[in-house]
Amino acid sequence: MSAISRRDWAAQPTTPGRGASLAGAGRRCLEALVTNGPIATDDPSGGLVAAGADLHHNNADSLTLAQFKRGAAWFRAGMPDFHITIDDMVAEADRVAVRFTGRGTHLGSLFGEDPTSKSITVYGSVIYRLRDGRVVKDWETLDEHHLRQQVGAVAGGRQGL
Repeated sequence: MSAISRRDWAAQPTTPGRGASLAGAGRRCLEALVTNGPIATDDPSGGLVAAGADLHHNNADSLTLAQFKRGAAWFRAGMPDFHITIDDMVAEADRVAVRFTGRGTHLGSLFGEDPTSKSITVYGSVIYRLRDGRVVKDWETLDEHHLRQQVGAVAGGRQGL
């Protein structure tokens, strides 16, 4: 089973032709991150992120590819069954925008807290800029405060999510 699913109404990109190809590349990038697939050009199968890509997560700071990969591995360690549902995807020119819902079971510490074994739901979005089918720029956002609340890493966590 794929780690990424789509809602029926979001199954087709909004731009025909080249947009479908871009949307497919965007989906493959998300799936590689979720499943620990090849994301870098130095990975054996070629990967999906170009050498020297400009990567960002939740702020304007650039990440190196090594930092980006460590972050993805850290997240998977905390929720090994994590999977994403694509809620919206738009492909235009050289960019793909994706709004997603992620779900997993909190089985490992993410922020120094004890694992709760609770089901976790997080919301996020990513915009990829692609060249030759590879990510050259990436802007990701994740509702990290809501994630921290659910795992008990900040006061005001909601139970039963």
